[in-house]
Formats: sequence, structure tokens, C-alpha cells
Amino acid sequence: MPQSVCSRYGLAIGAKVASAVRALVWICFPIAYPISKLLDYFLGNGHVALFRIAEVQTLVNFYGNEAGKGAKLTHDETTIIVRALQLAQKIAKETMTSISDTFVVDINAKLDRNLIKLILEKGHRRVPVYYDQPTNIIGLILVKNLLTTHPTDEAPVKSVIIHKILKYIICVKVLVLFST
Repeated sequence: MPQSVCSRYGLAIGAKVASAVRALVWICFPIAYPISKLLDYFLGNGHVALFRIAEVQTLVNFYGNEAGKGAKLTHDETTIIVRALQLAQKIAKETMTSISDTFVVDINAKLDRNLIKLILEKGHRRVPVYYDQPTNIIGLILVKNLLTTHPTDEAPVKSVIIHKILKYIICVKVLVLFST
């Protein structure tokens, strides 16, 4: 049957052919059962077919490329899924923005009204913190943690929680860390 008919009316079709399928199972059982036991013996019990990440990416790309021909994945959805699958293989260093394009804050800077305003104007949720020179990044501050800071206190940046991010940590772990 065409896949489109079964996907739309799968439950109704399944109910109508259930008795025929049960009859086929009983008819095929004397042949299928011994074959299944032989396969279990030679291949081992619990043989599960799993996809590798590359195979899943190929499937996603295929359905993304077929979007105009009845497939449901748009180009943007395909890109998001493929990049999410790649996160498990990439380390943080590979995805970092170059230091020249990054807004950074000195650890000894005072969190006064001007600095907090500048941080908010940049629109980032996380701001890298450096010590001594801008290339020496020691961690990140979350902008939401600045809500408890009073600009009139002029507390140093080091008084706010600084999250340390290692260069060689897997991107999925960084994503989990940022989502908390």
C-alpha cells in the first residue's frame, strides 16, 4: 500500500487487516520460528539494528532534499537536526568565536551603571571574562546573574559567579551546562 495512505489512515487500516495478519503469523510460524532460533544462535540474542550518526545525518539530508517533493522537513529544520547530531562529535574550541569578534570583560572591572548598560546593549546571555589580557579567557558570566548586582555598589566582575569552560569539552556538555 502506498505509504501516504497508511500514514494517514494507519489505525483504521491496521484494524481491518489485523485478523488477516494473525492468520499469516499462524501459517508462517512453523517455518519462521526455527529460522528465528537459528538466527539467534548464529547472530546472538537481542541483535538490534541501530543507526550510526552518519547514517541518521544522511537520512535527514535525504528527507530535507526531498522537501519540495512531499517530504516534510524544511531546509532550516534539516540544518538544525544535522548540526545537533554533530554536537556530540565537536569540542568547544572548534565552535568558539574568534577573540577579535568577541565582547569580553576584565575580571577586575567594576560593575557600574556604564558597564552593565554596555553588557545589556550587546544583547548576549553569556559574556567571557578575561584576566590580564583579552586572550586569557578564564570563564563566562551569565547576564542573568547581574540582576542581583547593584550598579551603585560598583562590585568587581569577580564577585559574580564565573563559569569555567574548558576548550576541549564536548559541545553537548557545554549545552547542558548553559541550559541550567
